[in-house]
Amino acid sequence: MPGSIQSLVQERIDRLDSTDKTAVQAASVLGQRFAGSALAYLLNRLDYVPERLISRLLVRPQPASEDVFLFTHALIRDAIYDTLLRSRRRELHQRAAEWYADRDPVLRAEHLDRAEDPKAAQAYLAAARSQATEYRQEAALKLVERGLALASDRIDCFALTCLKGEILHDLGSMPEAGRAHQAALDAAADDRERCTAWIGLAAVKRVTDDLAGAVADLQQADAVAVQHDLLPEQARIHFLRGNLCFPRGDLDGCLREHGIALELARRAGATELAAMALGGLGDAEYMRGRMISAHGRFSECVELCEQDGLGRIEVANRPMTAFTQWFAGDTRGAVAIADTAIARAARVGHRRAEMIGHHAAFFCRHALMDFEAASRHAEAALTLAQQLGARRFETEALAFLAELHRLAGRRTEAIASAEEAVRISRETSPLFLGPFALGVLALATDDPTARQAALEEAEGSPPAIETRSCDGCDADFRPARPWSRFCCAACRLRAHRRLAEVTRAQEEFASSRSAATADVRTGYLAVDSPAERCPPEVLPRCAPPSRGAPPVRANAPQQAPGNLGVAGSAAHLGRLIDPSGVQVVCRR
Repeated sequence: MPGSIQSLVQERIDRLDSTDKTAVQAASVLGQRFAGSALAYLLNRLDYVPERLISRLLVRPQPASEDVFLFTHALIRDAIYDTLLRSRRRELHQRAAEWYADRDPVLRAEHLDRAEDPKAAQAYLAAARSQATEYRQEAALKLVERGLALASDRIDCFALTCLKGEILHDLGSMPEAGRAHQAALDAAADDRERCTAWIGLAAVKRVTDDLAGAVADLQQADAVAVQHDLLPEQARIHFLRGNLCFPRGDLDGCLREHGIALELARRAGATELAAMALGGLGDAEYMRGRMISAHGRFSECVELCEQDGLGRIEVANRPMTAFTQWFAGDTRGAVAIADTAIARAARVGHRRAEMIGHHAAFFCRHALMDFEAASRHAEAALTLAQQLGARRFETEALAFLAELHRLAGRRTEAIASAEEAVRISRETSPLFLGPFALGVLALATDDPTARQAALEEAEGSPPAIETRSCDGCDADFRPARPWSRFCCAACRLRAHRRLAEVTRAQEEFASSRSAATADVRTGYLAVDSPAERCPPEVLPRCAPPSRGAPPVRANAPQQAPGNLGVAGSAAHLGRLIDPSGVQVVCRR
């Protein structure tokens, strides 16, 4: 502080009586901007009004609020703060922390820090959690870092390190998140702490496609959670297990694990975990081909999140409401949801949700033949997948780009992108998006031998996958053309009827057909309705009739693979193919 300014400020302070001098020094502890009510609390004089501080041009009222004041210059505030003895500063900061205890967790933590209070580290933990809940992940990370710098208690260090891992996970910084959770595991003093760290590590490994490592971590965590009857931890473990079932195509496991997670979450009274489980059940219904049911689960999840302020979970699940609305036949409505999902995810830094939102937007805009916009979504999805280190999702974005290159007549670029997508899928999770990438490659290549090889690989049933039977019509599942995903959905509708859910079955089937529109351009068919993509001769045998729905023409001509590819549109292959790699066709 320049000596001339210090002298000038000191002269003004000396002209004040003892009450106002104490008041202006206390105000300097509150910062450049302060509330009159907070100052009155620090002085223990609820009737104090800083009139003489205003008249001496030390502070000025803020027009927007009767209770807010500003120092006339930051240097004046700093000079006054420097006149306080260290003991007096600590005392006033402690008093300020009390004032903000139920008002602002961040300011409370900062005042405890300046008061050199040992509870400051715990306060930074609470403040970081509050910021993370409000989507301020960057600010939350800074608070965690400051808490770790102050923490001397081992328990505080462990909790802050775990939270750091969670925040980094939500920011998409997976390597750093993994290191934080590993540090927490190394520092854990008992089984419960190790359980928490294992769960955090599994969450990171799920995103980075280390599925085997995630399964191993959850197995260790589950043993501890069950032994100590830790219901919230058990709910989270089953939720993550359900998520791990999804890319592996384990439909039954996905549905079972998320159902258990929801039950445990409700028993524990954990609304956040219940919302997560609802989203997981939406994934399970999605994988079953029951898009209306999936949309209902995702919508229920999002509504619960909005009701309870669970923004992070809402952002993660909103993109799937766009996907399922598109499958239900409302493409333009799905575009609007996808755009909202992308914007919200980008605003809070949730890269994975932003990526999934771009996937949904790509499918919608591709179906609407807005290929320029679809290209922007594909490029954004690829960039985000690379930032996340989520290589299996690079497959999806590269397949998108290959399809767009093909439609634009850029065969060389289309083949290159498709081949790269296939290569990555083989290295990561071939059953998740491998058939999708191979289908796109089959469309892109002009080599009949290469096309046939790609189709045979895509349609081949791996030895590890057993033949299944449809719940609805008892038909066997076998490798088939990619339209089979929707045949599966049709069979599920029959299951609704067998379960006396006739009304719901009719509604689902009617919804899947009523919005169908076709736009043929240069040999490409854009269809809004998934049911319209099923072979006409299959649907009458697999789905119940719907009153008011247009009849299915049994003698309708089949589209030639040369025009529409294996499934009617290469860009839809990933959603037409069962993620397990096993497609279903009703053979009755």
